[in-house]
Amino acid sequence: MKVLIIQLARLGDVFQTWPTFRALKRAGAEVHVLVRPRFRPAASGCSAITKVHEFRTDEILGPVLTDGKSGLVSSMASLDELLASLTEEKFDRIVNLSFSPLSSWLAFDLEMRAFAEGRVVTSVGYTRHADGSLAIPDDASAYFFAQVGSRASAFPGETLNRISLPRLFATIAQGAVPKMELLEGDWAGPDDRAVVKEELLPANAPDGFFAVHIGASEAEKTLEAKRWAEITARVIQASGCPVLLLGSPEEAEKGREVVQNLRDIHDVPETKICNGVGRTKLGDVFELLGRAKLLIAGDSALIHMASLMGIRVLNLSSRTVSHWETGPQSKGSRIVVYGGAGPEVETVVSEALSMFQNSPLSSADREVAGPLEDLAEKTNDAYSDFLWSFVSGLYLGTPFVVPQDSKLLGAIRQWLETAEIEAHQLDALKVAEDPSTITSILARVDEVTALIAEAEPRLAPLYRWLTTERARVGPQAREAVIERYQAINTQLTSVLSNLSSQGAINDRHELEL
Repeated sequence: MKVLIIQLARLGDVFQTWPTFRALKRAGAEVHVLVRPRFRPAASGCSAITKVHEFRTDEILGPVLTDGKSGLVSSMASLDELLASLTEEKFDRIVNLSFSPLSSWLAFDLEMRAFAEGRVVTSVGYTRHADGSLAIPDDASAYFFAQVGSRASAFPGETLNRISLPRLFATIAQGAVPKMELLEGDWAGPDDRAVVKEELLPANAPDGFFAVHIGASEAEKTLEAKRWAEITARVIQASGCPVLLLGSPEEAEKGREVVQNLRDIHDVPETKICNGVGRTKLGDVFELLGRAKLLIAGDSALIHMASLMGIRVLNLSSRTVSHWETGPQSKGSRIVVYGGAGPEVETVVSEALSMFQNSPLSSADREVAGPLEDLAEKTNDAYSDFLWSFVSGLYLGTPFVVPQDSKLLGAIRQWLETAEIEAHQLDALKVAEDPSTITSILARVDEVTALIAEAEPRLAPLYRWLTTERARVGPQAREAVIERYQAINTQLTSVLSNLSSQGAINDRHELEL
């Protein structure tokens, strides 16, 4: 079985897909992956991949973005060349892990080209219906669409989903290859180990060294040079261990600024500083991380590389991202969540020392039990816990938890009444000769439902589930569409009734992690 993985997202997403690559190969699949050229080395490092294909952004999108309509012919020619070469591979399955409009069209085009040749390709992840509307064929991708990322937050900075992206990727892929199974051993570094130059290793480190990644894909995901220098200096002074600074060539100037601050402001001796920013290749980074006692980093690709190597990470996680989704997976890693300019220096230093000494969690927000850890039900944030219990109840079949407050229960009962009106109107629509009045009532029901969810943000997960399930219906005969809407309404009514009756056990679930 030949499987194409479409992974056009960032560097970190490629590394988070490595466990899925390995699980697919173990299940007997020949694994191919489509990535952007700059991320080819990240994919090539995983031996589970048979072939890496490139989506050449500069050739496919560059002309039309630069020259407008005059560049369209060139762009389309390059795109057709790519799709033709992929079609020649005769894939049996397509797994789209990019969650973008562009990738959905790529998956759909490959399906249609196979169909023209008399072949059927099964796709999971986003694709398209025959009329061009978005198609979400599998439950795991529908979960991603409804409940993952910033779009799924009731307000900025809030996180609902607590399933990591590597596990979500694998769950989606399992929809294409049901017998694949994710194992902890799928988190491993490259088989071919790089030979690291001694100049990239801290000198005189009998007790080992720690690494600090000073960069990230976006500025809000990391700290300023001055703050990194302060944290690094304090850890060096408290532990006696030297530091290895890591970062990309684009971050070289920031690396020099950190070094200057360490020397001139914090009086850290040269022997305690090794500046590797901009001086390493991808293979070097794996090997260097493998030798480090600890990596301290923001939300960057290096925490996923460390996770593959089994190296503990002290992740300084901005509230603008979700540590549940994209945080470190290696056992013993810890997360410090911060807002504003950065975390408290004392918190980071004490947690780093605690990790050096293998002491219990001190002031971090959570500790990772491993890549396949049980999903957290309780944290120190009761509101977030309730929202997660709602999501978990909808998708994983866990008990719903409803707090005893009249505002929420009133909104639930209002919605239940609205859902009952919808059910009656859908029944009438099946036999109506003139549906105009009924469709007008149903449109008003949708407006009221949206207002209820807006007035009570704790119902947002259910509202997103509802709108996503309706979006999945797709173009069908009128009778089939009505029947599907009736089935969705029945599920919605069941959930609302359970909530209204105070925490009844949910007997439906969609995701098998």
